[in-house]
Amino acid sequence: MKYVFCFLWSLLIAFPCIAQTSNAEAKAQINKIKKSSSYLYGEATLASTEDAIKLANEILREEIDAWIQEKKKLRESNNVVIKNINEVSQQMTLPRGNMHRAFVYVKKSDIIPSDNVTVVATENTPNNSHTEASTPNTNKVPSKSELTSTQETALEIILKLTDFNQLKDCLTSLKREGKIKEYGKYSSLTQPANYYLIIYNRQGIIEAVLAPGKDTRTNLKTKGTDSISNYKGRGAIGFKF
Repeated sequence: MKYVFCFLWSLLIAFPCIAQTSNAEAKAQINKIKKSSSYLYGEATLASTEDAIKLANEILREEIDAWIQEKKKLRESNNVVIKNINEVSQQMTLPRGNMHRAFVYVKKSDIIPSDNVTVVATENTPNNSHTEASTPNTNKVPSKSELTSTQETALEIILKLTDFNQLKDCLTSLKREGKIKEYGKYSSLTQPANYYLIIYNRQGIIEAVLAPGKDTRTNLKTKGTDSISNYKGRGAIGFKF
């Protein structure tokens, strides 16, 4: 099975930004959307407005990925077009004391299959290609006992991270130093079962680091058995050695 997220900028509709309305109106709009079954959304509360919006978009993309997996017509389509997202989604940012709440969403009806689509690349188009191979995986994933000392050191560094904002610099450094092979957003991973997953919540707090696996994984923070299905509504970054 194979599918690709495609963003057709020419079809996007620029909605008025809810962030410019009053807090009361924005809160009412957020609550209305959250109660409706017609939408998928991402929400985050962080000290920085920019970081909150970035994390909310990350979470929304994970929600879209999960939604596509649930719908046979979308799952089996070669291309999936998602309209009205990212810059054109309604970003609602509300002050919560010293924190900022960001909320982005997309209508489920705006996620459509399309096998005859031409994608025009722009420098703002996100890389959301996600391919699942239908053939069995032949890449061997090393168990923890098979990791080299360098890989064990990298894993220890990652396990000490507590905040989403620490991830990019840390993973970039580890890759540059050759301590990990690659990393990326969950929605962009090929064969996610082969990746360690760093799970973070809407507040940007890292909740778990899961070892490679399909339905059952080892939670490297708790040393217990865990599953990605236990973290609905969160975002995830995958990496592998």
